[in-house]
Amino acid sequence: MSQPFKDMWYAFGLSYRKADADTRSRYSLTAAQIQEYYQHIFPKYECEGFILSTCNRLSFFLYGKHPEKIEAHFSAAMKADMNQVGYREINKKALKHLLEVASGIDSQILGDFEIIGQIKKAYQESKKHDCSRGIVEKALNTAIHTSRRVKNETNLSAGTSSVSFAAVHFLKEKLANFDNAKILVIGLGDMGNKVLHNLLSLRDKKHIYLCNRSLEKAENLAETHGLQFFPIEELKLHINNFHAVVSAVQVDKPIVQEELLKDASDLKMMIDLSVPASIQLESNKVELIDVDSVSQFIKGNMQQREAALPAVRTIIQEELEKYIEWERAHEASPTIKTFRTFLQENWQEQNFHPNTIQRALKRLENKLFEEVRKNPRGLSQLELKLKEKE
Repeated sequence: MSQPFKDMWYAFGLSYRKADADTRSRYSLTAAQIQEYYQHIFPKYECEGFILSTCNRLSFFLYGKHPEKIEAHFSAAMKADMNQVGYREINKKALKHLLEVASGIDSQILGDFEIIGQIKKAYQESKKHDCSRGIVEKALNTAIHTSRRVKNETNLSAGTSSVSFAAVHFLKEKLANFDNAKILVIGLGDMGNKVLHNLLSLRDKKHIYLCNRSLEKAENLAETHGLQFFPIEELKLHINNFHAVVSAVQVDKPIVQEELLKDASDLKMMIDLSVPASIQLESNKVELIDVDSVSQFIKGNMQQREAALPAVRTIIQEELEKYIEWERAHEASPTIKTFRTFLQENWQEQNFHPNTIQRALKRLENKLFEEVRKNPRGLSQLELKLKEKE
């Protein structure tokens, strides 16, 4: 009789470390494709978990019986050689990778804490499809707690640095007339909102325009901040009137192409924060900056954050060990309950007083849980004891 597959932690995907923005665009997943994984692929291979999709990474964090088959499915569907462009981590290393991502030390901009909000959002989407239950939720809470400790106990988040922050400061440094330039923000999701917030913190609201698929959302934001807006359907009518464009819209294919810019005499720069790319240009008539170039721009002044890395790694290791101890105890719970029932029945047959039995069982149960938490071999030793008594 074959042994059942043991559930395992597994992380795989693509990130800026091995795949540039163009490569990540080719292997990105649409919202509909992610939903397909949650509804069909995860259940098929008996896995829970969530898919994190950002401008810098596409990461699967999985727990279950056949996570490697989900990677194989992704590789076949996307025609991706994961050994060439991606990464994978298994069990303890997969958990550690989750904590590293959540803490901001695996971000393209070191200490970018926008990532923890993106992790929470990915988890909630997974939970809507019943793909993240107890053990995944515990790992997520450990990641959130790790992120909070890193932010509160180290200087990794010194200053304000994120992709949205870097994009606006890139404009400020490279655009000659930044304070008075006409700037268009396309897409008002999380990233677009942060770009807008950073823009308004550095210059006057005059000549800042919004463009979005949801006209209601654009109208509400424009009214709140005293800005002007137009629907995305009118993009081709207005795009040549701006000095700079920042696009953070989520689309399946580019919405800005060369033919839209034939009259762009004033347009100097376009920043594309979308993955997959939302801007595609063949000529150098307008400077096009992708998310990797934006991130690289702000990396030069990271000394203070880099100095915090040893402290951050210590926190990650502490939280990882606490989680692993919890998981050992969680895995041992059925065996400990069986052992407790065996002793209870045995002592009742010997006519011990019920109160004495309950106090002894409680002390023993606590002792066993503590032993299993601290000892990697504790569960197998307990199972052996139970087998000897049967």
